[in-house]
Amino acid sequence: MDRPFLRAAYNAEADTYDERFRDVQWPKFETFLGAAGEHLAGLDPILDVGCGTGLLTTYLAERGADEAELIGVDLSEGMLRACKARGGVVAQADMGRLPFRAQAFGAVVSVTVFRIIPTDDRRVLAEMARVLRPGGRLVLSLLAHRDDGALVNTLGAVGFRVEKRLRAGQDVGYLATRR
Repeated sequence: MDRPFLRAAYNAEADTYDERFRDVQWPKFETFLGAAGEHLAGLDPILDVGCGTGLLTTYLAERGADEAELIGVDLSEGMLRACKARGGVVAQADMGRLPFRAQAFGAVVSVTVFRIIPTDDRRVLAEMARVLRPGGRLVLSLLAHRDDGALVNTLGAVGFRVEKRLRAGQDVGYLATRR
């Protein structure tokens, strides 16, 4: 699948995305971020790569982290409009070319996006490492059937130390710290 096709598909489903996927995403957020978002505590600002409609914003706000400085990026204009309508700060961007300065974030989160958008794994992970402060946290999940075992090595090669590998729903998630 190419980017224009995916962008159009996500634009078309922006109005129904929350209804279809909220109940699928919540258990992933609980597992990968902690039941109260504690894996992100004190790590502002937070970058949500592939933010979609901003479900992460709602999840964190419902757990008392509504003061968290969260910025979302997505390819889809429709998804970004929905995220912005729920109060999110957004930017349209490709995850392989993030429009932020180096070491701008305390945490980078990307849930069920990695390896869906066709791009080079190493480039995307290096870009996430670039915008993350040393000691910052990466929360990355992907569909389990796309986890080929090479990801841990690639994470290490671009500057991450993997702390945990977790499973939630159809996803495998990695909690890592930028060295």
